[in-house]
Amino acid sequence: MLHVPPGRVGSLADEVAELATHLGRTPEPEQHLAMDALTAYDKRGRFLTIEAGIEGPRQSTGKTGGVMLPIMFWTCLKMREPDLVTWTSHLADTHLASFREVAGSTPKDDAGLINSNDWLRSRVKSVSWENGAESVAWTSGAVLEFRCRSSRQGRGRSGVANFADEALFLAGEAMAAMLPKLATRSMHGDARQYYASSGPKAESAYLRSLIRRAAARDETLTWVAWRARGSWAKPGCVSAECSHEYGVSGCSLDDEDRWAEANILLGRRTSVEFLRTMRRSMPALEFGREFLGWGEGDDVVSIDAWQLLADPGSVPLRRPVALAVDVAPRLKSAAVLVAAKRADGRAHVEILEHARGVGWLPEFLAGLQREKFAGVKVRHLAGKAPVMAVVPDLVAAGVDLEPMTDTEFAAACGGFEQLVSSAGLRHLGEARLTAALGAAAQVDVGDGSWVMSRKGSAGDISPAMAMVVALRALATDQPAEVWGFIG
Repeated sequence: MLHVPPGRVGSLADEVAELATHLGRTPEPEQHLAMDALTAYDKRGRFLTIEAGIEGPRQSTGKTGGVMLPIMFWTCLKMREPDLVTWTSHLADTHLASFREVAGSTPKDDAGLINSNDWLRSRVKSVSWENGAESVAWTSGAVLEFRCRSSRQGRGRSGVANFADEALFLAGEAMAAMLPKLATRSMHGDARQYYASSGPKAESAYLRSLIRRAAARDETLTWVAWRARGSWAKPGCVSAECSHEYGVSGCSLDDEDRWAEANILLGRRTSVEFLRTMRRSMPALEFGREFLGWGEGDDVVSIDAWQLLADPGSVPLRRPVALAVDVAPRLKSAAVLVAAKRADGRAHVEILEHARGVGWLPEFLAGLQREKFAGVKVRHLAGKAPVMAVVPDLVAAGVDLEPMTDTEFAAACGGFEQLVSSAGLRHLGEARLTAALGAAAQVDVGDGSWVMSRKGSAGDISPAMAMVVALRALATDQPAEVWGFIG
């Protein structure tokens, strides 16, 4: 997967690759391609996005040592004035290993790049090996710190770049501490948050939110990922009931062509024999995640499948029709969605309005029910704090509301999943709706059921929440006839 937003006029990949060669790490063509994406800039000469990430199997892609470390060194050495760069990892042992790869364990340790490379050493001002304060000061004025992530790390400080290694262990609390560090560099500098990770584990909510954003072609994120064809949901095994254990005939985890798709340096930096051994030794779930890039945990739906359902010319019938509203946390925005039937029996969904704040909402909804959707109740989620906060104002404006219970919402989410998988709906291809769906997280509520949730989501998902509510209402309510087409 390669997602580079529009606006690219060039990249700094050749500069980064030249630096990597000075370090004795001349990049492979695939690594150069990743550098090209991650350092792409616009006509202003600034990075296309503040966030950028690389995802792929461990060791056999060189994503950290072959791509991220050279970019990190380039970030430090190209500075024209003092600034802070931070490299973080999930565990102390890991961030210390990264520091020692750069600086060694002691001032005389030749295992570190600084002491073993004259070109690099000549650009170092000082090194701190103090426990908990490991850092390198460069002649450019940059200070490179190595830290273990926490919800407190980085608060109150400013810097130009953060590198988050082991992004599969990222927590929202830690990112809330790290990302604001970049704020004062965002106007005139090249503020950058980098991510590097193997595939997500079940608990990797933040990483999955990034992957969903990339799949939805989010224009504020750059993403490079190496994965094999398939997924845990659709592995492509010969048997639909495949257990994925080693020795089961026709299992996709044994497909060496798929291994090569995800492990770009297979046969150059990693041997096929090694992966064959790992297949025998590792649990199937871990092997698939580590070497095929098949992340654990589920997205709400496949964004690829969703995008195939776009029909910009979709026209709904006059009836039946359903309306729904959802409100973002802290009342930052609200979305109103409509669902209706088409002549071919499929459902049609579209955004009627999605705007900042909620002050506009009472008059807008009252106007819809008065002028176009007479007799159609506006459905909303019961007990959800954001939307419940505006209910009194809606009632005062005369809006006819009907709440949806948590149990019904779980059924709504399951029904939505079935509609997408069966191609039973069409949408207009609206970028706002796709982005909301791509940002939404799925939370298991037991008995095979799930709900779309803001916990673990990345961005405003109110259009997606309202869509699911509207589709459920369309399937279960008996709304009055509405004269005139929607739109």
